[in-house]
Amino acid sequence: MPSCSAIMGWCFGCLFVAIMVAGVNAVGVGGTGFLVYTLVRLARAQRGSAGAIAGLSIFLLFWVCASAGMYLSFGSAFFPCSRFAGCVASICHALSPCLRGVDWLLCLPCRACPAPASR
Repeated sequence: MPSCSAIMGWCFGCLFVAIMVAGVNAVGVGGTGFLVYTLVRLARAQRGSAGAIAGLSIFLLFWVCASAGMYLSFGSAFFPCSRFAGCVASICHALSPCLRGVDWLLCLPCRACPAPASR
């Protein structure tokens, strides 16, 4: 039978991991929700600035990418197992074509503009 101090150490380790995961979730999901809320309020405003909406949209894109990176780093640090690492590698490999597609979609407004007439 394990000693009381070993059980307490294991409990505090689990508590630390649970608090860290809750903190990462609060920052990632809460921050994203706040940014989306602010974006909707700007879009609904009568005199909403298009520049502010575009800037907030770009910041939201960076925020989601940073949150995904936090999830990956904390997940691999707190739940080390070979199956998790293989799963993360397959997800990153599967996302690479999607990211190229996002790059193509972001350039669509540039492609819709007519080419300048040559003189």
